[in-house]
Amino acid sequence: MAREALQASYESIDPVALRRQIEERQQQLHKLVLGSDKSSPSRPRKLLPRSVTSFITQRAAVRLPN
Repeated sequence: MAREALQASYESIDPVALRRQIEERQQQLHKLVLGSDKSSPSRPRKLLPRSVTSFITQRAAVRLPN
């Protein structure tokens, strides 16, 4: 019974719709963050990844100790 419930849940997942929802919510958050600080409009904007996948696959700069 649990197996059938898990299988039905798995089959109902739509990765394209989930990605769309994530990106829409990221845009909403971005608008909220930019809209909350009206005191410094000349502040340079930070580039944000366009998707979760691009964020995960970005390589972080690593510096080795001298």
